[in-house]
Amino acid sequence: MKKITYRVFTMLALLLITISCNDEVEFTNYATFEKNSSDVGVPPNSEIVESIIIYTGNIVGNDRSIEIIIDEDESTISASAYSIPSSITIPANTNSASLDITFKDEGLDIATDKILVLNLKGSDDFYVGEKITLNVSKVCNSGMSKAKVTLDFDDWPEEAYWSITNTSTGEVVLASAATPSYGAYAGMTGSLSSAICLSPGDYVIQIYDAYGDGGTGYVLTLNGANVFTASGNYGSYTSSTFTVQ
Repeated sequence: MKKITYRVFTMLALLLITISCNDEVEFTNYATFEKNSSDVGVPPNSEIVESIIIYTGNIVGNDRSIEIIIDEDESTISASAYSIPSSITIPANTNSASLDITFKDEGLDIATDKILVLNLKGSDDFYVGEKITLNVSKVCNSGMSKAKVTLDFDDWPEEAYWSITNTSTGEVVLASAATPSYGAYAGMTGSLSSAICLSPGDYVIQIYDAYGDGGTGYVLTLNGANVFTASGNYGSYTSSTFTVQ
């Protein structure tokens, strides 16, 4: 009786080990992007290639093709602004490959980033990792800096107006309108961004409220770094100088 019990126990143990090993082998049959997000900067009238590494959980003796899925519901970038292969091949006896995506300056807006969201196609016996989100922006040429002004409107957006001026030349380089004044943002809600590429020099941002009680919020960034913020408590006017290196 003891021998029978021992044999049954041994067989169950071997079965559990076999199941565990099989589960581990199946779990390694997966692929994933190297990261969940990436920032891509495209210079004016140019194109660049962004390389994303895709890894697999195992190494096999044959090539493997993985389909690339574009999430059109989440993506905001124009199809004309990029080209991407429909699949990627993981060569035999390796566990990685580079997905090369070409981005070009078509339909890109210097003030508003675009998004391209990608997934890998899985199946019942092939697992895939999380999606990757590519944040695509139009950047400035070498030697220039991107100044971006974002307004967060209050209930009276028509009262807000502003300008950025080169203090050396007196030139207004960016503003709410050709002649900044009351009414430029009448009827608008939410937020709005404007941007420009600036040469090195000294500048001043001036913001106004026609009624004199402030309200609309402002954020000025230079190459993504915050250089000025007005939360809304500025009355009829406030200003700030900044330098572009």
